[in-house]
Amino acid sequence: MTWYVEALPALLAEGPVVLLVRHAERGHIDDPTTGHEVPLTEAGREGAESLGRAIATAMGAAGRVVVAHSPVPRCAQTAEMIERGASATVRTANLGPRGHLGGPYLLRSKEALELMRDVGSSFLRRWLDGALPSDLLMSAG
Repeated sequence: MTWYVEALPALLAEGPVVLLVRHAERGHIDDPTTGHEVPLTEAGREGAESLGRAIATAMGAAGRVVVAHSPVPRCAQTAEMIERGASATVRTANLGPRGHLGGPYLLRSKEALELMRDVGSSFLRRWLDGALPSDLLMSAG
């Protein structure tokens, strides 16, 4: 079990808790321009559901789990599996996709992802150095 799930009972005694999760285990991304389409692996689905059960157990029957996620499909899958795992024990609600949770730093995502694919590992260094067009991505600094 992860440290944050083990810490939940003590945290919950102090009040509501927000747990931010990116997504569970996903398949390999071969092409960054279509990487958002890569779904969770079976292990990822099982892990997210297990996390939901662990959160619900830590909360007790009076708890409530509310999930929201980015529009990226694997993030939606993660939220759905956490909700599924928790729903046997506590009340749940899925707020659905929230656009602001998914890559707002990409101003022109198609072009940025194509450049990422074309230049490979130097993309991040170029971004951090401010060497990419300012209308492509938000500034890293």
